[in-house]
Amino acid sequence: MDAPFDPPTHWLPIVKRTIEASDLSSGTHWFRCYYAQFDNKPSAIEVLLDNNDWVPIIETISDIDWPASNDFYSVRVFAVIQDHK
Repeated sequence: MDAPFDPPTHWLPIVKRTIEASDLSSGTHWFRCYYAQFDNKPSAIEVLLDNNDWVPIIETISDIDWPASNDFYSVRVFAVIQDHK
């Protein structure tokens, strides 16, 4: 029997710091992040802010040391950001 997959969470504080350091307008925003990996390499990276590609965070997500796996895995996070400063 395969061991249960323990999804990586070390990337969450990195993304949180990047969001806190960004220059968002006041009010409510939504954030969506999707990372998928197969055969030891990323197969999808998507980061959206208010339904638009958020390039600085995409670069941050791409640079994170994700656990390598021959099997497919993915992580997805949706968050609401309100007056973060």
